Amino acid sequence: MEGRQCSDFMAMNSAALAEGRERFIDSTVSRSLAAGAYPQPGLHDKFYDQDMKPLLAVVQDTAGRHDTFALACTEFGYAERGFPGHVNCSDNISAAYAPYGIQPRRAWPAINFSLTPGLIPTATGLVPMNPGPGPGIMS
Repeated sequence: MEGRQCSDFMAMNSAALAEGRERFIDSTVSRSLAAGAYPQPGLHDKFYDQDMKPLLAVVQDTAGRHDTFALACTEFGYAERGFPGHVNCSDNISAAYAPYGIQPRRAWPAINFSLTPGLIPTATGLVPMNPGPGPGIMS
């Protein structure tokens, strides 16, 4: 991946799929095992599935910040904002996986590479701040 775009990214464990189990990239497991908000090159460089099996490793990352907290965008989210039927990443991911017999989901817990979110502390909790995609390379 290269440039100023962001990407809702999903990965499946092909060995688990061959056994009839859907195991995909899991941001909570990945954050926990990376001991941070997202994996980075070096010691804590992997994204994992729900069984704590590594799915991919970060080799290079010049973007430096990624969203591992939010879901991929959804039809529901767009409808709530006044755009019913809007094309969305969760439906796109489901459509891409359909030929492989993977069950569709209304929302996928994708990793949003190169999105540079931040959290603003408030009196009632943390509010997401999204300054948009940042430049960089992720490989």
